[in-house]
Amino acid sequence: MDVRPRVLVVPSWYPSEHEPVAGVFVRAQAQAAIGCADVAVLHVAAGPGDRWTERVDDGLLTYRVSYRRPPRGDFAAYCLAAWRALRRVEARWRPDLLHAHVTLPAGFAAAVYGALRGLPLVLTEHAGPYAALLRTRRAGRLLARWTVARAARLVTVSGALRQQMEAELGIALQPPRWQRVPVPVDTARFRPGRVPDDAPLLYAGALLRAKGLYDLLDALALLRRHGLPARLLLAGDGPERAPLATHAAVLGLTDVSCTGWLPQAELAERMATCACLVLPSHGETFGSVLVEAMACGRPVVATRCGGPEEIVRPGLGVLVPPRAPQALAAALAPFVAGVARIDPAALRAAAERDYSLAAVGARLGALYGEIVAY
Repeated sequence: MDVRPRVLVVPSWYPSEHEPVAGVFVRAQAQAAIGCADVAVLHVAAGPGDRWTERVDDGLLTYRVSYRRPPRGDFAAYCLAAWRALRRVEARWRPDLLHAHVTLPAGFAAAVYGALRGLPLVLTEHAGPYAALLRTRRAGRLLARWTVARAARLVTVSGALRQQMEAELGIALQPPRWQRVPVPVDTARFRPGRVPDDAPLLYAGALLRAKGLYDLLDALALLRRHGLPARLLLAGDGPERAPLATHAAVLGLTDVSCTGWLPQAELAERMATCACLVLPSHGETFGSVLVEAMACGRPVVATRCGGPEEIVRPGLGVLVPPRAPQALAAALAPFVAGVARIDPAALRAAAERDYSLAAVGARLGALYGEIVAY
């Protein structure tokens, strides 16, 4: 009988009671891995004091550790807390390998511990632009290069992110040590629904300037001038929420609303009943919301900004340049007018084939099998 590897996931960010959407992409990959491995998660984060909890969350054995954040040296404080927690977890639940998500800080902490304890490391990078992750450029680059060199396998969620890492670290990442494994989508939750005649355009994610939302509002104003008023629903929150409302009012856009962050079940319902999912970002390492919309059979419009080009293939949606409201308006016009023709079944099939929990889990299982031999 085959023996399942025991994989301890060590994320830099992870959903919690106080930050329910932080690192949801890490949780998704960990859930995908359940099909091929025994998986536990160690989440180390700054908090009000030294605390330890152990329970099953979202089907995953989850250890949560908090530490007091010092006025300075938070990176060192995180690493010390992570090393203590790893030793404690190892005494209770001995892993065969560590799977860290994001190079700094979790990747570095796991790499050091793994080197000392003889545990192989899989490192998955999600964060972009990668240069921003390195903090102080010289020290960050040195720590990141050592961490990447220590990893038995390096995974990026897109080829675009791999290119960023190569450029910033001055290294070449080649198969089989480097592999692309996307973020999965729960196709049982995100599934087609009944789309009403007055379905809105939908944006889902953080309300940040880098997400291109001002470009989106400008594009809607252009459509309105041409007799194509559109409803827009913003499902998310962030520092630009109030400024975006002001900008919409200045443009005379009266049908723009914001829900704040939504639970996954409600977000799936909104996805299934939208006219089109729009992701007008200036830069994305992946674009999970695009895959979620596809799983719901809904078309997508996104910018060519890294990750979306690897998701939105011909026949699955429309890509436009970033920071180009006129091009965005032209791409959205057929969906607003209700004359666009993209096959919902083809969208759903693509999501299930490439991004379902089973599909991504199979890729993770093959990757783990290359490292852990029984």
